Amino acid sequence: MQADYVRMLREPRKAAYVAYVEAHEEVNGLLHRAYILLHRDPEITDPNLRAQRLDEAENAFNEAHDRAPAMDHLRAVIVVEGPADVAESAAIADAALHEYKSAVMQWLYATLRDAPDEALKLAAIEARSASRHAYTKLLTDASEAIGEGSVVRLAP
Repeated sequence: MQADYVRMLREPRKAAYVAYVEAHEEVNGLLHRAYILLHRDPEITDPNLRAQRLDEAENAFNEAHDRAPAMDHLRAVIVVEGPADVAESAAIADAALHEYKSAVMQWLYATLRDAPDEALKLAAIEARSASRHAYTKLLTDASEAIGEGSVVRLAP
């Protein structure tokens, strides 16, 4: 009987965690696409190809930006489902993803103005690393909370 109760509590949590993680991955993937295109920009000498790639980077960023607000609801569900350490990890992962998005935005707009800045590139690199670290921590905490041990600890 107690096993059924634990399973009943675990399933909504698991669903909430999976929904948030999937949304996080989608936004991160779009930001990463913009990041890669920006990273390769100095290598492009053809002005038409450069314009096309910068358009692709801007479109990927805009799509990430448009999808990010939906994550607020998903994170709120995690806060309701708990436990507190997973809710905190989700908030930290969300904030880190926001910082990554902001860093990519600043780098993108500087590049679009033909004023690329190495400091902005480095800030995006650091923000990406911090976001991935926070995301990995969330995965670990969520896995431990649902008690399935389904996530192998990854190196930051």
